[in-house]
Amino acid sequence: MQELETIGSKTAIKKEYNFEKTIGEGGGGVVVLAEHKETKKKAAIKVIDFEDEHTRGLILMEIKVLKELAHPNLVGYENLFLEKHRLFLVMEFMEGGALTDVVINSILNESQIAAITLEVIKGIEYLHSFDLVHRDIKSDNVLLGPNFEVKITDFGFAANVANNKGRKTFAGTPYWMAPEIIKTQQYGKAVDIWSLGILCIEMLQGKPPFFDEDPIQAMYFIRTKGAPHIKLNVSQTFRDFLNCCLSKNPSERSTAAQLLNHNFVKHTADLKSMVPILRQAKTKNAEKSSLGLYF
Repeated sequence: MQELETIGSKTAIKKEYNFEKTIGEGGGGVVVLAEHKETKKKAAIKVIDFEDEHTRGLILMEIKVLKELAHPNLVGYENLFLEKHRLFLVMEFMEGGALTDVVINSILNESQIAAITLEVIKGIEYLHSFDLVHRDIKSDNVLLGPNFEVKITDFGFAANVANNKGRKTFAGTPYWMAPEIIKTQQYGKAVDIWSLGILCIEMLQGKPPFFDEDPIQAMYFIRTKGAPHIKLNVSQTFRDFLNCCLSKNPSERSTAAQLLNHNFVKHTADLKSMVPILRQAKTKNAEKSSLGLYF
């Protein structure tokens, strides 16, 4: 609490920002769109109940990652407010929303999937260079900018694995979760590589493998079957990339640095050329959205 009070803003958040509407939910809290009263700059503000002990742990890690690390493929930190039992984490607003909207409402070709994948790998490789694992790579946690900029968000599950300090904590989202996490075996950076492979399948097929099963059944399949079957025809290069990510044995998976040199991400669509896809997805999502004003 003392550290948060030291780094947090001394003014009330409502004096600096106008809250507009709820735009989503992240680990530990609701996310609100707001506008800075003076600069008129938009921001995404995560509102967290700081009295919840589990939530507190998630948000402290997220603040640590956001404040200490900066990369073009990670969502940026802007400010922090602490008022009574609530904490307001002000972050860069990505007006394109989550990649999930594009995945659900669009059919992406391989070069487009490769373009998005390359940007996500860059963000993962940067985290891994600081011995951090994200542990929740999925389309919901990949945000898009107006020109199809690609940035990873939601670092509440991030963990330090320096000095080969493996983890056994059960963390993440079942459908994207690596087998070793489900088995509660010791694990490290390779869990993000598995999730990246599942993200690629999600972009290809519109949903991750076993998504039609309940989470318990899905985790059973992941634990016992390992790499999922790809239902659609893909190029050999894409299939090889997936194999590099989805080996059941984590020691056989490629590292993020190695994946940056894979042929699959060397032939990518131009991100700006994908803006019409983003606009179409946002329009469809707006028609279905039930998120309302924040009070």
